[in-house]
Amino acid sequence: MKKEKAVEVKALAPGVIASILEIIKTRGPIKKEAILNELAMRFPDRAKEGMAKTVQVQISGKGETPMEREKKVKFVINDKGEFSISSKSLPKK
Repeated sequence: MKKEKAVEVKALAPGVIASILEIIKTRGPIKKEAILNELAMRFPDRAKEGMAKTVQVQISGKGETPMEREKKVKFVINDKGEFSISSKSLPKK
């Protein structure tokens, strides 16, 4: 007869990608550098260089970005290089 091990279940906090979207939604318009600084504070155990690549891939690029496609949002970049989410892509209240 096998003994079952007790498993501690922790509530998972949002990951890096979900945090990027949350930061833009709550603090936008915001520059990539400010997003990265916020991520570094939230995830001190992660390499800043890796998170910088994640930010670059998820929100920058020509055409539709992975985050726009997966999360059904549209990013707007102003003339200062700050990201925000288009009001047309936010759910109606």
